[in-house]
Order: sequence, then structure tokens, then C-alpha cells
Amino acid sequence: MPEVHLSIPYPYNGGEWRISQQVIGPRGGKKWERIIKQPATGGTYITDLEPGLYKETYWTNGWPSSSTFEVTEEGVQREDEDDFLGGRE
Repeated sequence: MPEVHLSIPYPYNGGEWRISQQVIGPRGGKKWERIIKQPATGGTYITDLEPGLYKETYWTNGWPSSSTFEVTEEGVQREDEDDFLGGRE
């Protein structure tokens, strides 16, 4: 598995930071499965992630913001960024 360095740009007061992985069920349905959850303290989070599609979500003051990225054998590629993500993970 590739070692991945994920940046938490700045501390979020009372917030949290999550990483979810997209999983595909036996009938082709897709969902996000949370794999990392911690207080959003700022800095760099280093972890090993298997290749796949991931979503990084910041929760602060009750409002989520997210972006997706793909982990490949070559590293991390940012896919898109959303200013707001409604719903729950």
C-alpha cells in the first residue's frame, strides 16, 4: 500500500476530520465507509491507504466540506472539491 501524506490545512475549533473510502457492494451499489476520524487539529496525517477512491471531509461548526481523491500505486491524485456536502457519511 502506498504511504499517503494528507494535509489538514488549519485547526477547526470543535471540528473533526474524516477519511472515507468508496466501497462497491455485491450488486454494484456504492457507498462511503468511514476509515479515519479524528479531531481536526491541523498539520499532516500520514497513513497507508490501498488504491481506491476516497473522500476527505471537514466538519466545523456543524457544516461539512469535502473533496475526493484517488490513491494509485503512483501516489495521490485530487479529483474534485465541493464547497458543501449535504447528508451524512
